[in-house]
Amino acid sequence: MRETGTARLPGDFRLLDALPVVAGMEISQTAFSCAHEVGLAFGDDTAAMAALVLRDIQGPLLLLDSGVNANLVNELKRLGPERLDAAGIDGRVPRYAPPDLLVEQLPVTGGADSPPDGATHSRVWIVGDSEHAEAVARPVDVGVVAATGDLRALSPSARDAISGAAVVDVLTYHGENGAWQLEVVRRGDELPGAGLLLFGTDYANPVRRLIAVYGHPLTSALGVLGEQAPEQAVQRLRSIAEGCEADGLVVLPAFEIIATIASAGDDGEYSNETTKDLIRPWVEAAAAH
Repeated sequence: MRETGTARLPGDFRLLDALPVVAGMEISQTAFSCAHEVGLAFGDDTAAMAALVLRDIQGPLLLLDSGVNANLVNELKRLGPERLDAAGIDGRVPRYAPPDLLVEQLPVTGGADSPPDGATHSRVWIVGDSEHAEAVARPVDVGVVAATGDLRALSPSARDAISGAAVVDVLTYHGENGAWQLEVVRRGDELPGAGLLLFGTDYANPVRRLIAVYGHPLTSALGVLGEQAPEQAVQRLRSIAEGCEADGLVVLPAFEIIATIASAGDDGEYSNETTKDLIRPWVEAAAAH
C-alpha cells in the first residue's frame, strides 16, 4: 500500500472552472501525483458525494457528468489507485477500470448532506453551492463557504473561516461590491453590538435600533448634540436610550453630527464644512463607549 500523505494545492493555484466535474479533475491533476484510493460519483448527486465525504476518502474525488469517459480512464491510470470507492454508480465502472483495481460500491442515503468539517483551513473557496464544492475541496484541505448575496451577511463561522485563511478564492460573482465586502470580512472588525451590517436581519447581523442625539458641536440652535461636551452627551444619550431595548432589539446609541452647513461662502460651493479637529473628539467619545 502506498502512502501519499495529505495533498496540497500550490499557493498560486487558481481554479479555472468551478463546475464540480471539471474542478474535481483539475484538483486531481494538480494536487495528486498518485493516490491509494479514489472516490467516484456523479457531479449532480449531492447524496453520493456526501457519502464519499463521510468515508473520508484519502485521495481525489472524480465526478462524472453522464458516464465514464477517456479523461477519467486516463486519470485513473495515472493515479494508479488500489481502490475505487464508487457512490451512486452502477456496475458499468469496473469494465473501464484497471483489472487489478478493487471497486467498492458505497451505500447512498437519499437527502444526505456533507457534514461540516469544523476545521480551520489556510485556503478557502467562496462558492454559490457548497454541497458540490465541499466534496472535491476536502481531500486537498480547502474550506468552502457558500455565499449568494452580501458577504457581510455571512454567519460568524463563515466569516471566521474567511478571515482566518491565508488565501481566499472567490469562485462566484458578487457584483461590483464583492471586492470591498470581502475586505471587510477579512479584517473582521465588527460593529458595536456584533455583525458587519448596520441594519441586519438575523442573529449573525442583529436588527438594531439607533437612538441618536443630533446637531452641530458648536451650537445648540441646530440640535441637542451641541448643548454639551462629548462626554456629557454620552451620559445624556444613555438616559434617553434606557428602556428602548425592551422589545428585544439591539439598541445602538449614536451621535448624528452635522458636518456641513449651507452657507454662501467665498469658495462658491455654498457649503461650510466642519473641521475634522472639531468632529474628532465626538468620534473618540463614541469609540470609547
